[in-house]
Amino acid sequence: MELGEILFLALKIFATAATFLSLLDIGLQLEMKETIVGIRNPRFTLFTLFWGFIIGPAIAYLLTLVLPLSTHYANGLLIMSFVPGAAYLAMLTERAKGDVRYSASFVLLTSFAMVFFIPLALPLMISGVSVTSWDIAKPLLMLVLLPLLIGIFTRKNWLDSANRWRPLVKKLASVALFGALATTIASFGSGIVLSAGSFALASLLLFYLLVTAGTWYSSYKFPFEQRSVLTLGILSRNSGPAVAIAVSIPDLASETFVLIGLGIIVQVAMSFPLAKRGGRKRGKQLI
Repeated sequence: MELGEILFLALKIFATAATFLSLLDIGLQLEMKETIVGIRNPRFTLFTLFWGFIIGPAIAYLLTLVLPLSTHYANGLLIMSFVPGAAYLAMLTERAKGDVRYSASFVLLTSFAMVFFIPLALPLMISGVSVTSWDIAKPLLMLVLLPLLIGIFTRKNWLDSANRWRPLVKKLASVALFGALATTIASFGSGIVLSAGSFALASLLLFYLLVTAGTWYSSYKFPFEQRSVLTLGILSRNSGPAVAIAVSIPDLASETFVLIGLGIIVQVAMSFPLAKRGGRKRGKQLI
């Protein structure tokens, strides 16, 4: 096995572990009635689905038409547009002084929506490859829904065990996230450098800026604690499902993985400073 194959295997393991453990942490953290508080808010639910799975992918698709992107980079951008709500959204929400209950609702809602929307829409949008809806749905079911259900079931039936194991799960999720970032850079560093001048980075920056600004300004009627969750949730991307989807598609070009890797790095670089800035701003308002 060559070094590149080893690094890519490590990336898949770290990205999968980061997503699985972060979603497990959410399931262990909150009571079900707290986890679904946002889902019981029709306005929050509709806004999340609208921006996460209609407007977001539509913006990405328009960018693939406007910018001179290659088909392979365009496929990567489309995949990234369908995976809103990073598994570490709760960490971002805490930094932004938002409502962690709503971050759990956002991740839970988008996790279920991914399993429904992505297998139906993505095969119709990506070009140059042949993939079925079930090929995409299989990894999403295991990676997204399973850890949430395990965490929720464990907390409901063994509360003491859930509270005892959660700190370890949270630490392991953080380690896996840093591992995913490191292996992303190591795996696709040369490809990212070679992508300079291809509009790959420009397409990601435009996509993130447009969905972030659009979400923030269109959610002005929401309380800050919910508005921050919506904005950070739509900006951040769930790297585990993105990688899992790409791996499930046969004969996907390396440029597609390069754009996904670049997208993971860029959204982390944007989301954490934005969350910190929001937290400082909120802190001043509360003084």
